[in-house]
Amino acid sequence: MHIAWLGNRARDMSDAGRGIRALLPSLRRQECHLAHGIQNEDCVREELAEKRCFAELLCPKEARRFYREPLRRGQGTGSCSSLVELFAFPENELALPDVVRKGDREHCRAVVHALAQCLSKRRVGRTALLDPRSS
Repeated sequence: MHIAWLGNRARDMSDAGRGIRALLPSLRRQECHLAHGIQNEDCVREELAEKRCFAELLCPKEARRFYREPLRRGQGTGSCSSLVELFAFPENELALPDVVRKGDREHCRAVVHALAQCLSKRRVGRTALLDPRSS
């Protein structure tokens, strides 16, 4: 198990110790994978929570656009994450506008791409998080 390594990685990524926040979601995801297997869909919420934690820590501007900014200015509270992660969090549907337009999806696609690029530059991904030899 790589828990000790992951804790060190979280501390290394920290800015004045904030990186330790990533440890709990990572441990939850790891426990879920141990219980259900790494390919099982039962762990998707834990995986998304871990991704959010690393995104907010390492890519704050992109994370804010994905998780916090409304899909449409002045209309509701739904964000791109509410739309994109709807499969894992169906309760978020109430936060979305009644009609999701093609332009909303295109906007979110660009936001997701920017976040993914930022995270990949910082080598955050399943392999990097699980395998200490990948850093």
